[in-house]
Amino acid sequence: MGRFMENISYEKVRNGKNSFIEFKDVSMSFPLRKKKGEMINVLSDINLEIQKGEFVTIVGASGSGKTTLLKLISGILKPIKGEILINGRPVNKLRRETGNVFQKPTLLPWRTVIKNILLPVEIIKGEIKEEDKERAKELIKMMGLDGTEDMYPSELSGGMQQRVAIARALILDPDILLLDEPFGSLDSITRERLNLLLLEIWHKTKKTIVFVTHSISEAVFLSSRIIVLSKSPGRIVDDIRIDVGKKGRSEDIFSSEYITEKVIEVRRRVKNIWVKEIKKNVKDIRVMSSKQSLKERLINHYEYLLIPVGLVIFVLIWGGISRVAKLPEYILPLPKTVFIRFISGIKEGIIIPNLLVTTIESLSGFAIGATLGFLMGYILAKSRIVERLLSPYIVALQAIPTVALAPLIIIWFGFGLNTKILIAAIVLFFPVLINSIVGIRSADSEIMELLTALDAGPFQTFFKLELPSALPIIFGGLKMGITFSVIGAVVGEFLGASAGLGSLINMARASFDTSLVFVSIILLGVLGITFYLIVSLIEFLILGKTVTKKI
Repeated sequence: MGRFMENISYEKVRNGKNSFIEFKDVSMSFPLRKKKGEMINVLSDINLEIQKGEFVTIVGASGSGKTTLLKLISGILKPIKGEILINGRPVNKLRRETGNVFQKPTLLPWRTVIKNILLPVEIIKGEIKEEDKERAKELIKMMGLDGTEDMYPSELSGGMQQRVAIARALILDPDILLLDEPFGSLDSITRERLNLLLLEIWHKTKKTIVFVTHSISEAVFLSSRIIVLSKSPGRIVDDIRIDVGKKGRSEDIFSSEYITEKVIEVRRRVKNIWVKEIKKNVKDIRVMSSKQSLKERLINHYEYLLIPVGLVIFVLIWGGISRVAKLPEYILPLPKTVFIRFISGIKEGIIIPNLLVTTIESLSGFAIGATLGFLMGYILAKSRIVERLLSPYIVALQAIPTVALAPLIIIWFGFGLNTKILIAAIVLFFPVLINSIVGIRSADSEIMELLTALDAGPFQTFFKLELPSALPIIFGGLKMGITFSVIGAVVGEFLGASAGLGSLINMARASFDTSLVFVSIILLGVLGITFYLIVSLIEFLILGKTVTKKI
């Protein structure tokens, strides 16, 4: 292929006027999951200028902020301090002109190679034109993937999958290509082949490439420049220039004396930097977050303001329809009338007692149904034989509406409180069951192999892996199930009860007290929302912030 970019020389531009990518005093922190008000510093006072067409590699220890640096360039993250300029313009939103290649290929398994490559075109342009297909075929040829257009990811090797991911990143002809340790999981032979391929892409496309790696030799082999980050919080501690013209030709580049000497030099420099860092008194990377004013907190969490605003809009629309349509009160009472009936109902002693009965029935049914659903879900998830034996009956029972089963349950168990609890438990049993099966089976297979290798027993495996990994999915079922328990309790009350909100609705309907019907319906909605929020709070206390940020 000849020399790689040997005719290009790069000079550091201090004033930033000619810089393509520029970091100005950029710092980045993330909130700690368990310590409120504390932040972890990831990047600190980054000042960096990258010229158009440069191949810049970022090296640093784990946790030094390399991935965060890429996310800041692409606009996925916004810095808490400083600014990032690309071609003189601040990065304030996600950049569609940036191509991203991640550590894993992240290909959609149900799409063929060419359809995976064309995915960004579909999302951004909305339609695929003939020229897009031609460009995809050109990229497939450039990647050495001829004949794989209609193959699926599962039919490709790891190196081939990563080449498809690079082609996907190039399909929209981005001005910047960001690669986050894309070859880290590949064997050395495949890695060297892809290194050569990436150099060829750089030579042909003249893209500005920012590459992250832990390998010094890979950094020297690929780059025109290496940026070394300190350990967290990441700071730029060295900026090493590589003479691209001295690397040699493609056929003998692996035996290049210049590369060998440069690798030794860079390793020595990086080692000296990190040794000095270890000897220093390292500043605590945790800092207290600055207190926000009430106005700032409201702006940052504006979605919470939408709840009362939405309620006001709902009431106004309700009242407007009632007045404009001139509907009689027994058809659609005014919000004011419903509120007055609520107050009078409390004074009459018919609201609180009935609300308590429905609450007890719902919570009791939830406790029973959730427990049985989880236990049965665990058994089915662990035993394929039991699943095949019971699944036809479970599907059949799930297909039968609870309203159809309720009369039979009342015949068997009577009209007492236990009947309503049982109906509530049956309604939520199936959502919890399904989510428990999915959750238990979502346990990471590699971690399961690790525990097997450690000779972990069933209880250890359950509490160390299966339960923690299943909890996010199980809580999804619980949040849905607890509202279903209210439905089950009310269904039972409709069919025969002397107490509860369902019974109150029946009584109000018989006396044409429409306002009381509305009061009961609104209370059921409030009850469901309250239960949902309680389960959500428990989920937050147990799981914390489920979204983790990679630094």
